[in-house]
Amino acid sequence: MNLLAKVFLLIAISLQLLMIQGCTTVPSGTSSSAAEVERLEKEIADLKRQIAILNRRLSETAPSTKVQRQPRMRPSVTFGGNPRLGNKKATVAIIEFSDYQCPFCRRFHSQTFDLIKQNYVDTGNLLYVYRDYFLPNHRQALMASVAANCAGEQGAYWAMQRTLYNPGARLEKDYYLEYASGLKLKRDKFERCLADKKQVDEVVRDTRYGSSLGIRGTPAFFIGRVEGEKIVDVSLVIGAQPYPVFARAIDQALQRAQ
Repeated sequence: MNLLAKVFLLIAISLQLLMIQGCTTVPSGTSSSAAEVERLEKEIADLKRQIAILNRRLSETAPSTKVQRQPRMRPSVTFGGNPRLGNKKATVAIIEFSDYQCPFCRRFHSQTFDLIKQNYVDTGNLLYVYRDYFLPNHRQALMASVAANCAGEQGAYWAMQRTLYNPGARLEKDYYLEYASGLKLKRDKFERCLADKKQVDEVVRDTRYGSSLGIRGTPAFFIGRVEGEKIVDVSLVIGAQPYPVFARAIDQALQRAQ
């Protein structure tokens, strides 16, 4: 394994070991002691120093001709036709990728979502977009997403979402029908929607898109300036972080959007 490959591998391992705020695809049996983490961090730092030395040597021997820099590509994340909450003319939006079976996603929605809604969405400063990202080891998550989207077909997306994230919610078809009844949805229409393959395909597309953005765990949040059907100048928040983390990222995005 060459030097650069080893660096990237060690960094990836360290990030996985230190990620404790979200659901990931890393096997639950994976564990490591604090000493191992410290050893990895020291080895990464040493390898980075070696790379810096190699880069300096390469630059000393490289031709002196100037290379025209390419303009920096602005990261962007699209809405993808997904449910939106708040002012459609807001200059800043947050796009959440979550899994209904993920306990960290549930923690975010029980502890932090309402604060963001109250202080930013309800005031008209933030557009909130939800995109599905089901983890392969969460077998009920995909159909839970379908249930929320089918409720959305009858104008009750956010009400169903809240129900599915409530503590004690059951992610099973019988309960989806029960929740739909409680929301006064047309049962026949809702049940046909649950069986519609197009609904499953839409959730799968969301998840694949999230994977293309580098998401490997939930919840994941992209915050940026609205430009048409996407956000640009994006910042990323990973995991069920406390409210001040989101407030800081949103405030910074609002300042950039002025």
